[in-house]
Amino acid sequence: MKNHPPEPRLKINSITFKLLEKIFSYIKHKQQLLVILRRAAKNGVIDDDELRIIEGGIKISGMPVREIMVPRAKITFVQEKQKIEEFLPHLIKSAHSRFPVMNEEGDFIGILMAKDLLRYVNKFNGEFELSKVIRKTIYIPESKRLDVLLEEFRRKKLHMAIVKDEFGLTVGLVTIEDVLEEIVGEIEDEHDNLKSKGLQIAKIPFSKNMYRVKADTDLEEFNDYFSINIDLEDVDSIGGVLISKLQRMPAKGDKITIGNMEIEVAKRNKRKIEDLVVTVNK
Repeated sequence: MKNHPPEPRLKINSITFKLLEKIFSYIKHKQQLLVILRRAAKNGVIDDDELRIIEGGIKISGMPVREIMVPRAKITFVQEKQKIEEFLPHLIKSAHSRFPVMNEEGDFIGILMAKDLLRYVNKFNGEFELSKVIRKTIYIPESKRLDVLLEEFRRKKLHMAIVKDEFGLTVGLVTIEDVLEEIVGEIEDEHDNLKSKGLQIAKIPFSKNMYRVKADTDLEEFNDYFSINIDLEDVDSIGGVLISKLQRMPAKGDKITIGNMEIEVAKRNKRKIEDLVVTVNK
């Protein structure tokens, strides 16, 4: 994530979709189209944002879902028979808004939306039934083209799909945000955007002991905030602590334990880790 204020969230409306559809219809001439469009941008006929969207649309036109999906092993999911007190801490920790629900056979049978749990806050004793709040999902082949999937998301008003291989086995999931980020670049949300609020560390809402922390948080600041004393030679950030402890670049989901504290990688890009979730066990 770049160290500058985030760009305004891009609105993807029906006009943008129609523009993308026109682009896809001319995709066999995409190199010529790109030359013309870049020249138009250079001459001020279209602006840089419009050029970026069009280039992104061309990019995804032949890209299969398997190239951007979240693999099954990295999916944060809820088990159909789990009690809410068992899965709620994991949902809070992940900071996602939608979670696949897995049955006893290991198949994903629907989607749980975090907002559907709000009505049950402080009323979980015997009143919550997961089956009543599971929403339907769609199942798509991993070979499906992203431009086709984007139109299906729009038409069906869905945000997430379960990805299956040629044998019908679940291999991952993909969201509309994953597809749009291939077109317009990274989309920041309120969980990604601590820096724009002047924050390096923030408590996760509804949790008792979990915090969102930027990986580049100065180690001295981290120590002061959590009243801890982590001191490693040649390490000056909390992200650097994970790299030093693991002796490699951490992947999403990697974690270390220091005293009564668990530090887990919540977000990373191709070059570096960005966000951590810190759980302090009393």
